[in-house]
Amino acid sequence: SKMFMNKKWLDQIGKDMPTTTDELYEVLKAIKTSDANGNNTEDEIPLTAPNYNQIQWTLRGAFGLGNRGTSCGFIDMDESTGKVRFWPADPRYKDFLMYVNKLFTEGLIDQDLYTGTNVIGKIPQNIIGAFVQINHNPITGTIYEEDFEGLPGPLTGPYGDNLWSA
Repeated sequence: SKMFMNKKWLDQIGKDMPTTTDELYEVLKAIKTSDANGNNTEDEIPLTAPNYNQIQWTLRGAFGLGNRGTSCGFIDMDESTGKVRFWPADPRYKDFLMYVNKLFTEGLIDQDLYTGTNVIGKIPQNIIGAFVQINHNPITGTIYEEDFEGLPGPLTGPYGDNLWSA
């Protein structure tokens, strides 16, 4: 999974591609409050994905979690101790959950995420600022394909971690 940002909207709101979790928060907030699609309606969805797992797989690496990929489930390596860990029991996971909760509570993540998000159906409505998916072509189609660009690298999180954990 990778995050794709609406580069056209970033240019319109005067923001660069985010490189940290803090910058992502600021970009998503700006998308939500700036009428980025220019239709004089607050209908922008800053971030969406087909499901929560896509969001988790994309953001958890910024918190140093899931550093052995998705095939290892909830097991990875605690780099500071060199020991195997169940990462949902790590204090960083609480910080990760608080971050995602902040995004969701403030309406920066699609509120339909847990009820069956139809990403493909929302893109043609020009209401999506960013989405998480393996590839952007099946999602954007040819109409908005040029508007979206993948993040150039993983986001850096509060502990300095920046890895694609998926």
